[in-house]
Amino acid sequence: MKKRYLGILAGLILCLCVTACGKNSEKTEGKDTIKDAVLMAVGDETVSGQEAMVYLYLLRQQYEVGMGEGVWSYSLGEEMTIEDYAKEAVISNLTQLKVICQQAVSEGITLDEGEAYEAQRAARRLLENATEEDKERFRLEEAVIAKAYEDNVLAAKFFDAATAEVNTNISNEDARQITVQYVYVSTEGMIEAQKEEKKEKAKKLLKEAKKATSFLSFAASNSDSEETQITFGNADMPEDFGQAAMELKTGELSSVIEGEKGYYILYCITDYNEDATLAKKEAMIEEERDRLFREKYAEWTEDYKVVISEALWDEMRMR
Repeated sequence: MKKRYLGILAGLILCLCVTACGKNSEKTEGKDTIKDAVLMAVGDETVSGQEAMVYLYLLRQQYEVGMGEGVWSYSLGEEMTIEDYAKEAVISNLTQLKVICQQAVSEGITLDEGEAYEAQRAARRLLENATEEDKERFRLEEAVIAKAYEDNVLAAKFFDAATAEVNTNISNEDARQITVQYVYVSTEGMIEAQKEEKKEKAKKLLKEAKKATSFLSFAASNSDSEETQITFGNADMPEDFGQAAMELKTGELSSVIEGEKGYYILYCITDYNEDATLAKKEAMIEEERDRLFREKYAEWTEDYKVVISEALWDEMRMR
């Protein structure tokens, strides 16, 4: 056995879709060495090889649908294949999940009867859709699959409880998104004399733009950029013209704006894109919830020792 302390990865609340295993492992004395053995311990909870196989199966389903069965041998460099990367992801995700679920229970967060029932129904559906070959290959059983679903539902529930303190009252101005159309006159790689010519061209285009019945059509015909419309806010505005755009009112045309690599003419479609602003608010809230949860998770991990059977894990292959 080998101790391994794993840090949190990008996905904190795990969707149930992680890894695949290949050939059946050798059975000894009538005992399935994967199904019956303990793969890892996280704090007070153990994970069987059979439970890990559920995650392996689900990740295989996700990867092979788009990339085929040969995906696992693809090299990622430095003697790592996609199979190696996926197996590490499973261990990391299982570690996170078990820490989160144990912490949830310690803080009084558990599943109610309805949530547990839905997890069981989901497990039953998954098993019904699995082939007989996969059921045998991945040791798929309803009770084990249901436990995996229950853990993920509990982790999501605890995420909500642990981040309930996050301020959701984000002002419209902080999240405000605008939509502008623009003409771009490029000066990239030009000498000063050539840049002056482009500046004069931009001024001429501005006069024509004021007479155009459709600024979008005008931009499409005269811009050096294929993109002629953009939606953004204070946090992600374009460096060259973002600030000037944020000051425009709906229906307003800008003057010629000089950027690092060219000139811009902007037309403000809306100085308050309601749908985009709402979406930005939600994204800002989720970012803050993720940040807070990561901080708490980092504290929780100090109380949970992780021990993994390297020999058993090496035996569980993707192909």
